[in-house]
Amino acid sequence: MIRIESEKAFGFYLAVETMHKRMDNPKDRFCKPKKMYNAFSFNNEIKMLDESYSIYQEDIEILKKMIKASNGKCSLLNFIHVSVDITATREWWHEFNIASDKLRVFNWHNIGYKEEFTKSDFDKDYKDDDSPDNIIDVLNWALKRYHSKDCKLDEKNELLIYINDIMPNNYIESKYVEMDYSALLQIHRCYRKSNMNEWQTFTKWIEDLPYMKEFLGAIYEEER
Repeated sequence: MIRIESEKAFGFYLAVETMHKRMDNPKDRFCKPKKMYNAFSFNNEIKMLDESYSIYQEDIEILKKMIKASNGKCSLLNFIHVSVDITATREWWHEFNIASDKLRVFNWHNIGYKEEFTKSDFDKDYKDDDSPDNIIDVLNWALKRYHSKDCKLDEKNELLIYINDIMPNNYIESKYVEMDYSALLQIHRCYRKSNMNEWQTFTKWIEDLPYMKEFLGAIYEEER
């Protein structure tokens, strides 16, 4: 399972403004950067962070040429950021952490703050439901010891390591993630053909980000 919520995309103005500043010949500029959407939500409702902006089509075409020439590693895309809340299984997070080595990822639900593990903390539709009651009992024993008043700092650290080591892959975790468009392009290229349902959902979400279909098209045009 995977749930993607509270998406916001921003930095388009800075990317286009920087693009124009890099152009040596002022005659090559189609226009000065027009006001662009600086933050989007994806439910047909715009959530404003600063001002309301939209990108000229000419600027999009220039960006697409740069993306194509750099094989998707255009540095201007580093200016465009997305923040999002993601809830998914521990297995998917493991793959995501490998794919997104340099992304900013923050845990919402730190294990040490939990009071108790229950069946609802695990994905019951997981391919191998490896969260039997006895595992949950062991996790709760360790958690109870962690919260006990006589548990010292060193023992707390050991207990957290122990809990993480025995935690089943279908444990559900929520995290806040910040990504740039350059990283998202690379993730899409690597996982768009994955058989894992979570990756299919995630890559589809990437495609629905503002202007992302145009940017992805610039990359895959070379591969066709």
